[in-house]
Formats: sequence, C-alpha cells, structure tokens
Amino acid sequence: MLFDYDKNKGSNGQGIYSEHDINVILEFKVLVERTHSVENTAKLIMTRVEEGANTEITYSVREEKERSKPVIVMFTKEELEQYTRGVIEETSSKVATEVAAQTAEAVYKKMESLIEQRDHKLINQMNESMEQRRLEIPAAREEPVFSFWSRLFNRKS
Repeated sequence: MLFDYDKNKGSNGQGIYSEHDINVILEFKVLVERTHSVENTAKLIMTRVEEGANTEITYSVREEKERSKPVIVMFTKEELEQYTRGVIEETSSKVATEVAAQTAEAVYKKMESLIEQRDHKLINQMNESMEQRRLEIPAAREEPVFSFWSRLFNRKS
C-alpha cells in the first residue's frame, strides 16, 4: 500500500505524510491533468513507487510549483510506450464504438427506407387490383346468361 493512513496519524488524528508522499500525490495530480486517464496514471505512479524511481527521475512537484516554473516529468522508454499503448487502446475503443453506432444507425435507416418503398409498392398494386376488379364486376353483370340449348343452337333466350 502506498500510504498507510492509520499508521501515520498525528496526535490530533489527522494524517501525516512525508515529503515523498506529497510529491507522489502532486505528481499524480499533474499527470492526471495532462493525460486525462486516472487508471493509466495510477499504474504509472505505482510502478515508479515500487521501483523506487519516483524521487530519482522526477523533480519535486511541490518545489516546482513554489518557484512557478513548469513541472518537468520524465518518463522511461517503457513508461512512455505503456502510456502510448493505453492512449491508443482507449482511442481505438472509443472510435470503434462510435463507428459501430453510426453503422448500425445507417443500416437501420436504409432498412426503414426499403420497407417503406416496399409498402408503397404493395399498396399501389393492391389499389390497381381492386380497381381492375371493380371494372370487371359490372362487365360480368351485363353479359347475358345463355342456356345450354341456346348456346348449342346460337339462340338467345
């Protein structure tokens, strides 16, 4: 564990932190402000603290702020590669999600359009069929019905 709050209590019950602890916290804050990824920054800081490299490769953030100079944060090659991979994965995931959503929306709109066209054609065909039957019914009623014998001898009854 990075900070043991219960172990580092003063007489008034408040937490006591060393200069190193404060530097780690301030460095974490600065990195989060720059990278916008709390998870990657936490992993990076924990790696540095476990290796004991945090104080060696990073200037004291607190001292830099007091002097109003920009904070200089140095990365090892592995840390930079790890951070870059994290950013690439995060960005790829966001882009993939966005592209999938846009593709699904486009497919849905296209299908909706095709269904609407199909329905329009079907209604037109049904209307034409009904109109044709309306015309056939009166014509069928006008034709005289001939008996078998009258048809046989070409006589109208």
